Amino acid sequence: MLRITVIAFLSGIAIGALAWHPPNVFAVLWLLPVLWPMFSRRGRLALAVGYFASALSSVPLAVMDFYTHQAWVLAPVLAIGAVLVSGGALMLAAMVRTHTGLAWALAVLACAVPPLGAFGMASPLFAATAAFPGWGLAGLGLTFVLMMGLASRSLGRPLSAAALAVLAPLAWAGYHPAPSPAHWVGMNTASGHSPHTAMAWVDRQVALRNQVLRKLSTLPSGSVLLTPEMIGGQWNGLAAIAWAPVAQAARTRGVTVLLGDTLVTPHGKLDGFLALGRHTGVLSARQPIPVTEWLHGYPAHWWRFGPAHVGHTPVSLIVCYEQLLVWPVAWSFMTAHPPTLILAPSNHGWAKPGLDENKTQNNAARAWARLYGRPLVVANNVHLHDSRHVTQSTSLK
Repeated sequence: MLRITVIAFLSGIAIGALAWHPPNVFAVLWLLPVLWPMFSRRGRLALAVGYFASALSSVPLAVMDFYTHQAWVLAPVLAIGAVLVSGGALMLAAMVRTHTGLAWALAVLACAVPPLGAFGMASPLFAATAAFPGWGLAGLGLTFVLMMGLASRSLGRPLSAAALAVLAPLAWAGYHPAPSPAHWVGMNTASGHSPHTAMAWVDRQVALRNQVLRKLSTLPSGSVLLTPEMIGGQWNGLAAIAWAPVAQAARTRGVTVLLGDTLVTPHGKLDGFLALGRHTGVLSARQPIPVTEWLHGYPAHWWRFGPAHVGHTPVSLIVCYEQLLVWPVAWSFMTAHPPTLILAPSNHGWAKPGLDENKTQNNAARAWARLYGRPLVVANNVHLHDSRHVTQSTSLK
């Protein structure tokens, strides 16, 4: 019995490592429901614990980079909490004796949608991105149903395996990558973390403003320029004055700049993007980072369905942490007029070079774009010493 439990635990570790560390082979997630009914309750628990511990093993490293002073306390606490909350439902489902497929399905669903979905990193439903490119919500729903069948001990298991073997090749045979969006450009930066002094902040803002102005001068009328998350800091009167030349230049050229800012509203702060130039308005994230951003006054918007809009163009905005979750991008496609492209801005200026989180988020965003059959525009800020990964603009198929 102990030997089987160890095998289950090691299997979970291997699957988590392959799926959630670069190059992020999300196809291996299909092995989780396949292995699920093959083990006893203890084995299934070991499989789930091993998987989430491995998948989220970069969390303590990220915490140590982000919280340099309290890291020795916060890193283990947040790492253990992430594993228990993200995988708690599946761990409980492991202890169900019968109806293993139904228990699996309910647990995976609970971890994929709010409120538990706010913490739902490493969802097995990411397997949809590897099996059903271009099928969107239908592919996501089909993955849920097929995984439930694979995790059962009934006739549904071989039927689901057969269906997957037929439908996945059909999906890939009919898949054509979305063409790059005309005149949508993401601007990457290497500005590092937020400065701690007023003078350093002014210097950085001037440098960023000049970088945006230089980029604007190369863009044709009708373009949209996406900047990294929170790159403009907190938006206030002084910030408006500092960025006024960008707004004026954008209007003159007929270009829209989506400037990443912290926006203060009567209902709390927004991890948002202020549209300057040809189009105006505010776009914002649905899900701030749990606990850390909640404590700083960033509310979640769990039941906001449909896309954001830049002018008349519907877009799916998935900001940084949201790229690792199932529901934010899915919610934006639950409408009669779905998004025509996906915007994936982020900010890893606090992360030391070599941290997996940056690449994993980027690969996750690419995977969602593939599943939903939409072009992807990314914009990221990285560490000052990680500029080798920065290109001037990024627009991906």
